[in-house]
Amino acid sequence: MNLKKKFFFIKKKVFFKKNKVKSNIKSGINFTGRKTVRSRAFINKKKKRTIDYFSNFWNVRGFVFNFEYDPNRNSLISLVLYLNGIISYHLSLEKFSIGYSIINTNSKFLIVYGSTTYLKNIPKKIKICNIETVCFKGAKLIRSSGSYAKIIAKGNKYCKISFKNKNKKTINSRCTATIGSILNFNFFISKKKSWH
Repeated sequence: MNLKKKFFFIKKKVFFKKNKVKSNIKSGINFTGRKTVRSRAFINKKKKRTIDYFSNFWNVRGFVFNFEYDPNRNSLISLVLYLNGIISYHLSLEKFSIGYSIINTNSKFLIVYGSTTYLKNIPKKIKICNIETVCFKGAKLIRSSGSYAKIIAKGNKYCKISFKNKNKKTINSRCTATIGSILNFNFFISKKKSWH
């Protein structure tokens, strides 16, 4: 049975259009609201999607409900529906499909692809993304399409992470990260064109 048919009773459009989408219109004004560029109006309206970089729901399983295009990003975003009835946007990973289940867990025994957990629970040399730099401040690193990082050394308090450009950084082991790599949307388009 299709996942969309299972959750047909949820009024998806009414919920996330009010809470998850905001207007991002700046027609020739600066941060104070003063007009700095004249004759700049009637631009293309772009809606800004609020993406959940904070892993707030621990030990609650969620399912990928839909894939959407975000005009402010170079990769697709996925609409995740948790079992407690809350809907949120996430950056879509490479192996995601409709109906794929993810979970944010504290233990190292329930780790699967797409799950979010602490850096101390993730084994070495596994692709990770959405990495926090400061605890409880949200993901700041590895959020663009096709990017990932790997853990090369682990300690009691800190972990050493290497990026694709061979840079290295030490981060607190209590910070969270997501297992997997971000979906490369540009590669997805070129591959789709080659099929026709």
